[in-house]
Amino acid sequence: MKVLIGAAQVNGHRAVEVLDAVVHGWREGNPQAELDPVVASDGAADLLDAVQAHRGGRRGVITVLAGDGVTRVPVVTLRVAGTLYLQASDVLATTAVTPHQVADATSEGIGSLVRAAVAQGARRVVIGAGTTPSLDFGVGMLRGLAAGAEQAGGGGEDLPGLVARAVEALAGVEVVLASAEPTVALGLRGAGAALREQIGAGAAQALEQERAPVAQQLLGLATARSRTTAGGLLAGTPDGSGARRGGTPGAGCAGGLGVAVEALGGRILPGAEFVGSELSLAHRARSADLVVLAAHRLDAVEADTGVVGAFARAAAHWGLATVALTTSGEFDPRARATLGVAGAAQVGGSPAQFAESARRAAAAWRW
Repeated sequence: MKVLIGAAQVNGHRAVEVLDAVVHGWREGNPQAELDPVVASDGAADLLDAVQAHRGGRRGVITVLAGDGVTRVPVVTLRVAGTLYLQASDVLATTAVTPHQVADATSEGIGSLVRAAVAQGARRVVIGAGTTPSLDFGVGMLRGLAAGAEQAGGGGEDLPGLVARAVEALAGVEVVLASAEPTVALGLRGAGAALREQIGAGAAQALEQERAPVAQQLLGLATARSRTTAGGLLAGTPDGSGARRGGTPGAGCAGGLGVAVEALGGRILPGAEFVGSELSLAHRARSADLVVLAAHRLDAVEADTGVVGAFARAAAHWGLATVALTTSGEFDPRARATLGVAGAAQVGGSPAQFAESARRAAAAWRW
């Protein structure tokens, strides 16, 4: 039998590490099985590992301004043909998070990375993004991309002009945001709300209220651009009127980075599905007899927008069963069946425990 085995990051263990453990355990439980290992990613972590394992490519290092707006950080990127892949967390992640640090955080380094990609001849830039301790709605990225646009204080920045300069700097290069979560820009499920556990509900709400006018204006510019691109009908207004309150699902990832991405004419795509497409997941499932995935959790959200859902849908398309090995979630047979998962096992979380769980599953799921 042939088994498609995927693994995502779990409890801080890289996806590659978890995958190696699961493959080792499966081979112990069923030495005759033919395995097709897949590094899984929802865009927030291990994006470069996932793409390079399947498509190859060349890694490079570009030093840019870190999310704190003070230090500079070397960021690893992956170039595959005309596409440059990068992860927002490599710029925006910090070890200590306070309301002041979040307020000062900037995505300018991401804009510098995109500008460097354009200079290197890339035709597409893919940014993997999850929740990061920031909330600048991508204004810093626009500044970094425009490279020379002046920063006006007191909320007086000419956002339409900044966006126009950034679009000119893009020179037709496509920008794709692979969002790990369906977080919108504003509101109860917005980018500010996603920071409640990190800086507290009050501080997160106050910061979102302060930054909301900027987000709304960028949402309006994005709406105007999309309508103009669609044929000029019902073109939006540059002041942001008519913009959707919350924005596109995924726009709130990486401190609202997707708002600026859409204002540039870029796309926001569900991270797990997008990465699955980059890895030819559906095609690879076609030749398999069983699909197995090791991930952090098994629940309705993960089955909808996460790696569990991406693998389960690829399996279901060809009538295959999916077995999930996760540290938490829904393990009741009827509950997991609604998530598209035929079998599941709860795992402690270490690579060694995943290896043992895979060994037992391999002995049970064999023919």
